Amino acid sequence: MSNQDTKEQKLKEVTEEEFQKSNHLEQEANETSEDTTEEDTTESEVSEDKLIEIAEVQLSKPKKGHDELVAKIDATKEKAQEVYDKYKKLDKELEEKATALVRQENNILKTTIANTLAQLKELQVEALEDENATINEIKLDNKEQLLDIKYPSKGRFSAFSFATLTTLIGVAGAFAYGTKLANIPLSLNTFLDKANWNSIALKYGELINIKDNALAGYLVVGVSSLVLGVIVYKILTILKGNKNKKYVSKLENDLNQYLSNIEQKSNSIKELIEHTDNIKLVMQKYDIILQEQNAKLKRMLFIEQPQSVEDLQKASKLEVDKTILILDELLKLMNTPVSEDIKINSESQEQLKEANSIINEVIKKLYI
Repeated sequence: MSNQDTKEQKLKEVTEEEFQKSNHLEQEANETSEDTTEEDTTESEVSEDKLIEIAEVQLSKPKKGHDELVAKIDATKEKAQEVYDKYKKLDKELEEKATALVRQENNILKTTIANTLAQLKELQVEALEDENATINEIKLDNKEQLLDIKYPSKGRFSAFSFATLTTLIGVAGAFAYGTKLANIPLSLNTFLDKANWNSIALKYGELINIKDNALAGYLVVGVSSLVLGVIVYKILTILKGNKNKKYVSKLENDLNQYLSNIEQKSNSIKELIEHTDNIKLVMQKYDIILQEQNAKLKRMLFIEQPQSVEDLQKASKLEVDKTILILDELLKLMNTPVSEDIKINSESQEQLKEANSIINEVIKKLYI
């Protein structure tokens, strides 16, 4: 082998060795990067879990004092709003049903019934149910209002104001008593003279066995007055807290009564809506059958040319009687008040039952 070939062979071996080392280093770097990423991910997951755990612990801690009362009020307000929204939805539906019923009645009166009455008038038929009676709308009671819920204050501002006033009164009282200790006449000039204040402060200092030290006297007056103010502040905040508790307790009782009242009204509205739907359905039956009777009356008037009902054939007279019966029952149903407030009128229930029975019997005979 020549020297040139030997050199090329060695160069090739060195190159392959360097390439293997490079691959090995790159693989180690990738493994290290993956380990680091896994560690970072694990640490991140642990950190997030820890935060969630801390948040749950904080939320699970029982609320105290005013915060607890506010939480109860929030729950009460939420419950009241929930039932009120359901009531309003039902109330709106009832209004729509009532409007639709009146519209249907008016439409039947102006078309089908008007046609029937006109043809019966040609036959000189009288003594019908008063067709001019006012259509009775559903009379709704006073609307229910959302329960009035207010958030009570902690009373800290008013308590602080009274405490500050008490502290000032304490200072003034201490000054007045100090004038007696120092044998100084009590007057406005005495109050304005700083020397008198120092004399009084020295006397208060002597009360705690510290002589010739006005600062000690000032501290006695200031601290005692401040303590008095703090006591007043504490008493007022406690009284306010007790008052707030009574308010929340009363609010919970009011909520129970409110829920009971709303539930009763909602049930009544549901029943009235169902009753209204039944009336509309029965009136539709009457409208359709009465339209058929109108066609028969028109045929009788055109073919038989009667001057009155007495001139009709027997079969035609029976159809007239049938028409009068149907019309009479329909007008009775229309003219019967549907409700008293949101309570179904018992007369309306009875009239609906009777009207439905009659029209179903008429329909039944059509297919016999």
